[in-house]
Amino acid sequence: MIITQDKNKQVVQSHDFDSVNCTIDAEDMRYVASLLRNNYSNPTLAVVREISANALDANMEANASRKVEVTIPSTLNPHFVVRDFGGGLSEEDIFGLYSKYGKSTKRNSNNYIGAFGIGKFAPLSYGSSFSVVSYHGGKKSTYNVFVNDDDDTKIVKFSEESSSEPTGLCVEVAVSDDDVDTFREVCKNFFRFFSDEDMPKFIGVGEDEKFFDDYEVVMEAHDGSWFILDDKADYWSRSHHQSHAIMGRVHYPLDASAINFDSIAVDGDEESERNARNLRELASQDNLYIRFDIGQLKLHHSRESLEYNKNTQLEILNTLQKVREDVETIAKEKLGDAEDLWDAKLKYSQVVNALPHGLKSIFENSFEWDGIKIDTPAINRNYKFQEEVLITEYYKQADADATDGFKVRSAKQNRIYPDKNTQLCFQENKTHHGNSLRCRTLFNENSELEKVVAVYWDCEAGRDHVYDADNGMGFSKINAERITNLCDIEKAKLQSRGRAISGESRADVPLFELDTSGKNRYHRKNADYWLNCIENIDELESGDRELVYIPIANYKVVGESGVGQEEVLGLDSFLRDVQGVMRIQKSLHEQDGAGEDKGEFEFPLVLGVRRKDCKKLTKSRWSNWQDYKKNFAKSYLVENLDMVVASEKAMAFKEHSYNMEKYRLLDSLLDNSKFHKCVHNSLDSEHILTSLIKDLELMKDDRTELETIFNLISFLKKEDEAWVNENIPSTYDAQEFNKKCESVVEKYPLLANLSQELYSWQSMSENNLGKNITDYVILCDRVGVGD
Repeated sequence: MIITQDKNKQVVQSHDFDSVNCTIDAEDMRYVASLLRNNYSNPTLAVVREISANALDANMEANASRKVEVTIPSTLNPHFVVRDFGGGLSEEDIFGLYSKYGKSTKRNSNNYIGAFGIGKFAPLSYGSSFSVVSYHGGKKSTYNVFVNDDDDTKIVKFSEESSSEPTGLCVEVAVSDDDVDTFREVCKNFFRFFSDEDMPKFIGVGEDEKFFDDYEVVMEAHDGSWFILDDKADYWSRSHHQSHAIMGRVHYPLDASAINFDSIAVDGDEESERNARNLRELASQDNLYIRFDIGQLKLHHSRESLEYNKNTQLEILNTLQKVREDVETIAKEKLGDAEDLWDAKLKYSQVVNALPHGLKSIFENSFEWDGIKIDTPAINRNYKFQEEVLITEYYKQADADATDGFKVRSAKQNRIYPDKNTQLCFQENKTHHGNSLRCRTLFNENSELEKVVAVYWDCEAGRDHVYDADNGMGFSKINAERITNLCDIEKAKLQSRGRAISGESRADVPLFELDTSGKNRYHRKNADYWLNCIENIDELESGDRELVYIPIANYKVVGESGVGQEEVLGLDSFLRDVQGVMRIQKSLHEQDGAGEDKGEFEFPLVLGVRRKDCKKLTKSRWSNWQDYKKNFAKSYLVENLDMVVASEKAMAFKEHSYNMEKYRLLDSLLDNSKFHKCVHNSLDSEHILTSLIKDLELMKDDRTELETIFNLISFLKKEDEAWVNENIPSTYDAQEFNKKCESVVEKYPLLANLSQELYSWQSMSENNLGKNITDYVILCDRVGVGD
C-alpha cells in the first residue's frame, strides 16, 4: 500500500539556522521496538489480521494458484498457523529484511495490504515468541522470533533441510488454551466477508462444521461496492452504531463522530443540512459495509483503525453520498416492475423493512409507482369515511379443539396492509353474518393464507373513496383478478359441538360482543356499543373461555323474561359496569402474578343475545351478567373490606363535600399538596391533622376502582341486602370527616384564618411558611389551646 504524504507542505525558513535530523540510536532501538510490538489494543485480532494479510500479499505477488492455508486453533492443536505459497524468503531476506522494524517492499503499489513493516511482529504483542518456516530455493528453513530478557527482538535460525514443498512462508503462533475459542471467533469475524477468490483454505474445521454464521444481504450495489446486511437485533440493544469500511479485505469501523459532516452543509440551506444529517445516519448503521480501494483511506500505523485526516474524511463523505444515491435508485427499481398498487405497496414494505432502523427515515419517502407517491406500506381509509367504508380483517387462531384446528377471528381496521398471504375481498352486504364461514373456506383452500380482508361501502361516496387513486384508497390501480367477492364464496361446514335446546336451531343465532376495548370510538347509536361476533354458539361453547350474556332487543339491554323493547339498563351504564369489573380483575391478576408468569389476563367474553334466543344457550356454559356480577362482587368485597371503607369515604366526600361547612373553612390549606408534605414530615402519624389529611387524600382518590366498588355495594344492596348487612356492614358516617375538621378548627383556630388567605397551590417553602404553620400546631399542642 502506498503511504500518502502531503506533497503540498512548504516550510519557509527565514534564516540559515543550525539543524539536525532526528534519529534513533541503536542502543535505544529496543524501547522503540517495544512500543511498536505493543501497539495493538486487540492482540488476538492483530495476529490474525497482520499474518493473514502478509500471506495474501505474498500469494498475490507470486500469482500463486494455491489458496492461503489457515489453521484454526483447537484444544488438540492450540496453534494459529498461516501458510502462504509466495516465493518464500532466503536467509538473507530473513536477517536483512524481515528482521527490520519499519522495513517494507510494498510502499510503491496499492495492490498490497501491507506497507508499514510492523505487522510481521504482531505475534509478539500476544506472546513472547513465534516461529517462521521459509520454503525457498529447495530448502526448508525454520526460525524462531522472540523477545529476550533484555527486551530485544531476536531471530534465531533453528534448522535447514532440503525440501520439495511449494515455496512460501509459514508463520505459527502458539495459543493459550484459554484463548482457543477467542481465536476461532476472531477468525470467523475477520474472514467473514472475504471473496471466494481470497478466502483461505481452513484447516482444523470439520467438514460438517458451520464455520461462518449465516447472514443475508438485503441490498447491494450493482457493482458490489457496498452492501447492507439483515440484522434481527434491536437497534438500541447493539453496543456500537458504526458502519464499516472494507479495504484490502479487512473491515474497519467508521467512526461517525470523527467525520466533519458539517463541512458539506451550507448554513441556511435546508436541503444540504438534511443531506449532511442523512449521511451521518448512514455512517452510523452497523449493517452497512462499504468497499474502498487499498490506499483510498489512510490507516493508523497499527492498522486497527482509520486516520481521519481531511483527505480520508472527504473520500468517506463522497462515498457515502454515492451509497445514498445508489440505495434510492435501487429502491425505486424494485417498485418499477410492480404489477399494480397492491404489489407496489408490498414491494415498498419489503424494501423499507429490509433497511436498517436508521435508514428507513432517509429513504421511506423516495418511492413512486405509476405516478403515485408511495410513502406507506398501507392502503389507508380516510377517517372521514369510517361510517361509509368498513374494513374487516379475518385471521386464523390455532385451536386444536375447533373445527379444522383453528378459529376464525375478526377485527375492524382503518387500513389494509398488502401481503402475499392476504386475500382481498369485496363484501356486498353490510351484515357480517356468515363471513367467518366463507373465510374458513378460503383458509382451507389455501394453507398459506393468513388473512382475509373484506371491504364494504354503503353509498356511492364510499365506493368513490375506495376506487379513487389520488385521494382515496386507490382500488382502481389494483388488478381486478386480485379481488374476490366474498359473497360468492361457499360457507364452510362446521362440526357441531353443542346441542340445540328443545329442538331449536342455533346455526343462525346472531351474537354481539360488547365493545369493551373501544374499537368503535363514538357511540352515536345503540349498535355502536357492539361488535359482530364471528363465532357461532357451538364454537363458543366448545372453547375454554368463560361466557357471559345479557339479553338485548334492538341492541338495548332488556329483561330476559320481559316483553317489548323497554330498556332496563342504559348501554353507557352497562359498558361502564363491565369495564369497572374488568379493571378490578385485571389489577388482581397483575398483583397475583407479580414475580411470575401467569400469562395474559383474559376477561369473560360478554355477549349480547337477542332475548328470544337466550333459551337456545346451553346455560351450563353461560352466566347471565347480573348473576356473574353478583357472584364476583360477593367474593371480592368480603376479601377487600378495606377497599369497601375507602370507596364509602370517597363517594361520601364526592356527594357531601359542598355541604361540609367546617371543611370549607380549611379547604385551601388542606388541599395544598405541599402542606401535606410538611405535616407528614413534622407531625406523627396519630396526630389529628395527619389523620385528617390521610382521609382527604383517600377521599379525593380518583381511581375508578373505588367508584366501581361503591356501585357493586349498591347493586348488592338491591339484590341481596341481607347478605350485605351480614358480611359488609357499613359503619361509616358521611359527616365524620366534617366533624374532624370542626375539631381541628377548635384546637388550632389560626388555621381557619390562614386558609382564607392562602391558595391551594401556594408554596410552603417561601419564608418557611409550611414549617411555621406546623410549629404553630406543635405549640398549640404543648400549651393545650382548644382543650
